Amino acid sequence: MNVKIIIICLSLMVLNVPDIAFSADQLNTFTFQGRLTNAESSPISSTLNMTFRIYGNQNNCLWSESKAVSVVAGGIHLILGTSSSNPIPLTVNEEARYIGLAVGSDPEMEPRQEIGGVLRAGFALSVTNAAITTSKLADLAVTEDKIADGALTSAKIANSSVTSNKIAISAVTADKLSNNVLTAEKLSASGETPLGTGTAGQLLLSGGDGTFNWGNVDTDINMATTSTHITLTSEQSGMILVSGNSTVSLPAPSSAQGKRFTIKKTDTSSTTVTISGDIEGESNPQLSEQYAYMSIISNGSEWLKIAESISTSTASVPQTYVSNSLGMTFRLIPAGTFVMGSPSDELGRDGAETQYTVTLTESFYMQTTEVTQGQWKAVMGNNPSNFDSCGLNCPVEYISWDDCQTFIATLNAMGEGAYTLPTEAQWEYAARAGSNKAFANGVISNTTTDSNLDIMGWYVSNSNSTPHAVAQKQANAWGLFDMHGNVWEWCNDWHDTYPTGSVTDPGGPSSGTHRVDRGGSWSHNAQYCRSANRGYVTPGNRYSYLGLRLSRTIEP
Repeated sequence: MNVKIIIICLSLMVLNVPDIAFSADQLNTFTFQGRLTNAESSPISSTLNMTFRIYGNQNNCLWSESKAVSVVAGGIHLILGTSSSNPIPLTVNEEARYIGLAVGSDPEMEPRQEIGGVLRAGFALSVTNAAITTSKLADLAVTEDKIADGALTSAKIANSSVTSNKIAISAVTADKLSNNVLTAEKLSASGETPLGTGTAGQLLLSGGDGTFNWGNVDTDINMATTSTHITLTSEQSGMILVSGNSTVSLPAPSSAQGKRFTIKKTDTSSTTVTISGDIEGESNPQLSEQYAYMSIISNGSEWLKIAESISTSTASVPQTYVSNSLGMTFRLIPAGTFVMGSPSDELGRDGAETQYTVTLTESFYMQTTEVTQGQWKAVMGNNPSNFDSCGLNCPVEYISWDDCQTFIATLNAMGEGAYTLPTEAQWEYAARAGSNKAFANGVISNTTTDSNLDIMGWYVSNSNSTPHAVAQKQANAWGLFDMHGNVWEWCNDWHDTYPTGSVTDPGGPSSGTHRVDRGGSWSHNAQYCRSANRGYVTPGNRYSYLGLRLSRTIEP
């Protein structure tokens, strides 16, 4: 049949029926109006079989329907999508761009007609998962007058629905909250009863199950004692000054996560203070010299050293932390054996990560942070970083491997230690800090955005497209910050495939075309920030997401 059509009105419509709720695939219809003529431009009056197709683009058919249409004096007016057996899904509304029409067995008319408008209204029982994105809300759209008093009740919010990744970083600022908006009665106590106001001096304590209660707790101590036995509790933290032959007993690390103690000996060297407990595998360490001290923190599974003095009697034992005049701090990484690479089922792994066993026979120092812009400038007299506006405490970037060698040679000439880039094996060993998971704090659950990585590093999902000041995220168990994300870090090795079997003190191949870089960055997805992920770059190249971290030799 030789016909042509003039389309008068095309629109997708969600019918708005007062007091009636609809689900995701109900009442979504398409209003079609047009005029059908024959080859001589005369209007047609007949009942015709027609096929209608909605397209997202010129070749992507989203929905179709064939039906008998009564044409009177050339006029067509009908509503598509009224059949419950072939509804138009709501998802079509966002993508619909064109409509195609075929009459009888004729080919579809050309060209397809563009849909001019989209009308939507209604009251939904449910919303498609992840449908409410930031682009769906205009800036300042959620105002006080849009929410009725008392509208946001507990029943309106599904349990665990407001998770950390639903709220953008820095979204809830002080000016977003009215005075007194977060009052005690807005929080649930045990049994889902209002929390109440508490009494002066009380603290808000978590019940560990998502509820809160008012209570009293002594958290900070500053104790000077001559007692021969001091027992510390998990409710305490702070400084303990001890004199005389004494024993200080620590609480179990599992009950004191995040708690810190500094234990300092204040009298002559003829007495000994014994710290009763295990600290990084050392049982009952002792302070024997005057003014000797040890600062420790619990990570929930063990006590770790933050800092300690060095006594005359143990001068040959390396300190856990050392620093130089530039403010670079280095943490002692103990010799050991670990499995390098990733298991075959690790999400986001690369084929170049085949596991093998590595033994590092010598301990070494690893810088606790990436080299900062301020530290680079203090040595070299310039700041090459693209993100110099980030600040002197942000990692230096836009530096090549060759630039790093010049920096290290200049730093070594200052006479404050012997520095180098870490080997690839040293880097991964230090990044893992005893973990065999994708990140130092656990597994990877998503190659793009990951909740464990959110805690430890800056990457594409939380960085706002910029590097950040060092040491703002959680350190790993060995006190190293930003091993995951912020900027990639040059390693000393040439890049090559891993060896097989077990290897001792690997240093990479003797030659190559690319140097290894590790750790991922502010501009990369989660999978590239894993401990095992390997990068490689031509030694002379520079990027705004590539920096360095130093290792330091233990002095005899």
